[in-house]
Amino acid sequence: MLEWVCLALPAGILCGFLRKKQKLTKSKKNILSWAIILFTAKMTNVSTAFLVFSVLLIGGEMGNSVVAIGLTGGIAAGKSTVSKIFQEAGVIIVDADVIARKVVDPGKPAYRRIISAFGEDILIERDKTIDRAKLGALIFNDIKKRKTLNACTHKYIIYEMFKRLVLLKLIYRHQMVIFDAPLLFETHFMELFCYPIIVVSCPKAIAIDRMKKRNQLGEHQAEQRICAQMSLELKKQKAHFVIENSGSIDELTEQVNHIVSALRKIP
Repeated sequence: MLEWVCLALPAGILCGFLRKKQKLTKSKKNILSWAIILFTAKMTNVSTAFLVFSVLLIGGEMGNSVVAIGLTGGIAAGKSTVSKIFQEAGVIIVDADVIARKVVDPGKPAYRRIISAFGEDILIERDKTIDRAKLGALIFNDIKKRKTLNACTHKYIIYEMFKRLVLLKLIYRHQMVIFDAPLLFETHFMELFCYPIIVVSCPKAIAIDRMKKRNQLGEHQAEQRICAQMSLELKKQKAHFVIENSGSIDELTEQVNHIVSALRKIP
């Protein structure tokens, strides 16, 4: 009996994951459902069949619980504003930027790894927290240093995000949970566990203007930051929904509400 249970759990998780990722067509879902029913019906021991079937269902729920809705976009495209509108519509947001700040708090493993890699010159003297502006300037034009920083933090960020996702979906039963992640496509592991993916876009000229006002950057600096990112056009090609943020807040809200309605229809 134990071997059947051990097989049933990962099988159920895989089925739940594929179902949520929309990788199973309706006919495939029906075939799979009947195969499970016939498989358990063939078991002579009723209690074993019931247990295996139950474990398959539990596994399905677990598989479903590790798939989030993805939200990303171009730099200065207005993703934070879109995220707030989703929240107002009742969607739960797991913000990668917020978690990224928490995992580098003094004493945390990621904090220690960053200090080991970049030294104590990047710390704020007053409270020994990491000076994000200093660290950002240090890695901006250095791909090797950027990869080093990512190696120090990414696994801790991903762990915290998935821990919250499973808690929100499996325990608290929230159906719509969004991963708000600027580097969603660049972090291929995270992309794998997101469906559907929403990309926030705006014209390059608007993004540059926003960065000049928000970050007090010059035209050339703003252009450099855009060029350092993954191409927005490529992100849009990989997206299931694209939000164009070049108009009014009302137009933006209308687009978000339309997507929320579509998300509610996804099983």
